[in-house]
Amino acid sequence: MADELAYDSGYQGLVLAECLRNQQFNELVRDTVTAEQFGDRALQWYFDTITKAEVPLTKATLREELIKAGKKKQIRPEELDRYKEVFKTVTRAPLPAESEHLKATLNKFIRTQNCKNAVMESFDLIKEGKWEEFETKISDAIASGVDLLSVGHDYFSE
Repeated sequence: MADELAYDSGYQGLVLAECLRNQQFNELVRDTVTAEQFGDRALQWYFDTITKAEVPLTKATLREELIKAGKKKQIRPEELDRYKEVFKTVTRAPLPAESEHLKATLNKFIRTQNCKNAVMESFDLIKEGKWEEFETKISDAIASGVDLLSVGHDYFSE
């Protein structure tokens, strides 16, 4: 329950806000996280849009991307309010304490999300009795993540 609350849509929005603000952090997240690790279509769209942008986005350019996606019908009309809500979260610069919280918890977020995905993807392996593949998938998920304190760069410095 604590992990569920710790890595809710608010936390995920904070990760995206830091990606928007900090290009080096964005690159780290892009290389270690997948869109599927975010809780809903809106968060996944922001992850893809921010991390795959050829040029770093700003609040204004992210807004333009959102408008374009709406016009191209990439966003369902009934979901537009959720995308607007996430936009407000993603475009608010994280407070220093929030950046420190991300620094302390991003590794566990990545590992937790990878473990959830591995378990969900392993049901067929269990049914088929492919225990070695199951074990490998779970072991890889448990070993995943990145230790921000040991990669040789402070991703949270300005």
